[in-house]
Amino acid sequence: MVSRTKKSASRRKTKGKSEILESITGSDALSILNAIAQRDEKIKTTIEKTAMEILSAVDVDEIAAKVQGGLELLQVEDVWARAGAIC
Repeated sequence: MVSRTKKSASRRKTKGKSEILESITGSDALSILNAIAQRDEKIKTTIEKTAMEILSAVDVDEIAAKVQGGLELLQVEDVWARAGAIC
């Protein structure tokens, strides 16, 4: 009798490069970046510079849209009721 593990393993297909990249989770990506960074100091520096560029970028329009959306959800009566209230 063949075990389930062997059956499921034999059914698995080898993933192509594009399928692997599409299936990487955030946690996987972090592990991969850390492994690459440990192998090469120059690549580590490139990863750090790229991360700073991406993570420090601020999309003013996106923030403004979120603030506007939040403000539009407020009921004016609720605002009036809290006006001058000490929280």
